[in-house]
Amino acid sequence: MKKLLKLFLLLFAVVLYGEEAAITLPDWAVELRKEHPRLLLNSDQLPEIRDYAATGGKGEFERLQKYLDKPFNMDELELYPGRISFNAKGKAVLAPGVNTGDNAVHNPGMKEAAAAAMIYLITEDNADLARALEYLRHANRFLRYCLDVDMAVDYHTDNIINFMCAYDWLYNHLSDEERVSIGKNIAEYVKEMQPDGRLKVFKTTGDIDTGFYGTYSLKFPAGIVLYGSGVDEELTLKFLNEGYKIATEAMQFRDEVAQDGGLLVAATPTYSFGAYPLATHLFFLANRSALNRDISMDYRHLQNFVNWFLWSTIPDGAGGFYHYGAGDVVHRTNRFALDMIYGHFAQIVNFYRDTLPDAALRAEALLAELPDNLRKFHQWHPFMPLLLTKFDPELKPSTTIAELTASDTAFHFPRFGLTFMRSGYTPDSTFALFRAGAESDQHQHYDENSFIIYRKGFLAMDTGNRDMAQHHTHYYAQTVAHNSMLIDYPGEPMPPYWKTWPESQSAKYEDEQIRYNDGGQFHRRSGKCLHFETSPEFTWVTGDATECYIPQKCRLAQREFVFIPPELFVVYDRVESTKPELRKRWLIHTQNEPTAEDGGWFSARNGGGELRWLTVLPHDAPKELIGGPGRQFYTAGRNFPLPDGDNAFAKPNFLGAWRQEVSDAGELRSEFLHVLQATDPQTAFPQVKELNIAEQSGVELTLDTGVVYRLLFNRTGIGGRIIKEENGVEKLNKEIKE
Repeated sequence: MKKLLKLFLLLFAVVLYGEEAAITLPDWAVELRKEHPRLLLNSDQLPEIRDYAATGGKGEFERLQKYLDKPFNMDELELYPGRISFNAKGKAVLAPGVNTGDNAVHNPGMKEAAAAAMIYLITEDNADLARALEYLRHANRFLRYCLDVDMAVDYHTDNIINFMCAYDWLYNHLSDEERVSIGKNIAEYVKEMQPDGRLKVFKTTGDIDTGFYGTYSLKFPAGIVLYGSGVDEELTLKFLNEGYKIATEAMQFRDEVAQDGGLLVAATPTYSFGAYPLATHLFFLANRSALNRDISMDYRHLQNFVNWFLWSTIPDGAGGFYHYGAGDVVHRTNRFALDMIYGHFAQIVNFYRDTLPDAALRAEALLAELPDNLRKFHQWHPFMPLLLTKFDPELKPSTTIAELTASDTAFHFPRFGLTFMRSGYTPDSTFALFRAGAESDQHQHYDENSFIIYRKGFLAMDTGNRDMAQHHTHYYAQTVAHNSMLIDYPGEPMPPYWKTWPESQSAKYEDEQIRYNDGGQFHRRSGKCLHFETSPEFTWVTGDATECYIPQKCRLAQREFVFIPPELFVVYDRVESTKPELRKRWLIHTQNEPTAEDGGWFSARNGGGELRWLTVLPHDAPKELIGGPGRQFYTAGRNFPLPDGDNAFAKPNFLGAWRQEVSDAGELRSEFLHVLQATDPQTAFPQVKELNIAEQSGVELTLDTGVVYRLLFNRTGIGGRIIKEENGVEKLNKEIKE
């Protein structure tokens, strides 16, 4: 039967478009359900959804009903005063900061239409049907208005997806005329929102290597709802074909990035745990409903998503989480909003409870420990909780996060060159991140071979902030803002970085003054992670950032980064310049001013933790402290302040304000060797003895417990050796080599 249907569809395409038609239905499309509804749900699933709404999902069904218990004007579109005006040609002119139709119109009604349609599908009540149709017609007026004034409906496409769902779910209750007229608006909108379309008022394309929540992602759902509606069949087939193809490419890209670690698209967790997972959820659900396919096992990036969360977060002890502050994130609090996280992990439970129970269990364990303020679904798609029929919000998982993380020491995410280390997953643990070997530069900085350390506060930190100022391009993203290495080169041009402001506002934020690179890197995807090894005793990572610097100044830039739990770090750098006069500078950034201690080491406190560090090499190295009022973001001869200047420091923040620079003495090749301790203020600093053995440099660390560590680093070639002794008895002797 399927073969006959496929032959019929192909013959239909030839008859309709001619023998040489460029567009035909793809092979998989023979499985496309012919009846509505079919976007995200279908008639076969409705009995289960109705049962869920009366049992495990009853609370969510009641919340959906309350979502519509609010005044809503369906008589006219209500424009926000002052947010939109029109020029002489009738083109919409949006006020600054207003980007899309849902910013300009108070009552778009698209989410309400989808919510009302879902309620009707569950109750089958005629009054609910009448209300849903009213919302749909109102939302269609909003869509038509946006088309008429050349304005995008929204940025993330959540409104228009809701509208497509409402249209599909109420399709059987529309007249032929309404089906076509509303369908034409959808087709026109999706077509004109593409990069070559006429809708130029703010839009995101949402390519496969981003959140995939932009214009490209609209094609497949549009094709699903419009197929067979009588609306521009050629365009509909194009939507189906191209939309499915690019969506599968997006899923494949996500798998390539995630590998076995679960990292989702971006190394900046605020993106990964924000809107980015939604594209996967929607594609999985659309395949299940429209094509009767469960593709959740075909792609693996969601299967280990909990792993990515547990490594990229720091629990704050009050039910919230910090991120490390790496990449394009805001540093004022380093906290996750996490308003979407409950829904993301509920989706994992729903997809994998039957097919991959371990993945579902990990998600359930995390959900069980979320505080009450995070135990709620986001409102991008208000109906979504009722599709998750395998999710039980009251289930008590058989394991805990503490049990899941008990044996963890470190994890390496190769695509973005991220190595996370920790002594535990509690608020009192030590956490560290080392960057080496990024293959992607999405939202990443010039920060290869840099590190971040947290212990009861951010101690060694990424500094600056994502903001509307030259600070964003000339300090925040540059190597000088990170705990990395600088190699001076007079007159080196500033490496480019994306601007947070549109070209129309360039005059406001830019000037004609020439800026120079302050010793930093120039390439973001040229570093390498040459070694990663972890055990309960230590984690050792080797990064090579040589090719991240311009070859005119750098011949070698390698860093060995060693973590000895629970609180010690040893950092060894091999750096060679092309000329001895090209100064090399080792950087460490702190929030508060470091102070020199009697033992020759420096310390800086933040929160309840203290960071101490000792320069072992170079001998008698020049040291300079830079920071304080008017110099927090000083580089290349000037300060690059935030828009609010020193007022930015009026409240507690993690912007950074001080750094120490440790310089060499003008050698062609230099060694930098540092011992760091992230600890409580009352803990003793270890006794440190320099080691110089044959072709190796190193240190001997004697703890007040009597434990002795010896770390040796090869001067030529990577690696070295780590030795541990307890009461004179050797417990560990491990050679590290490539």
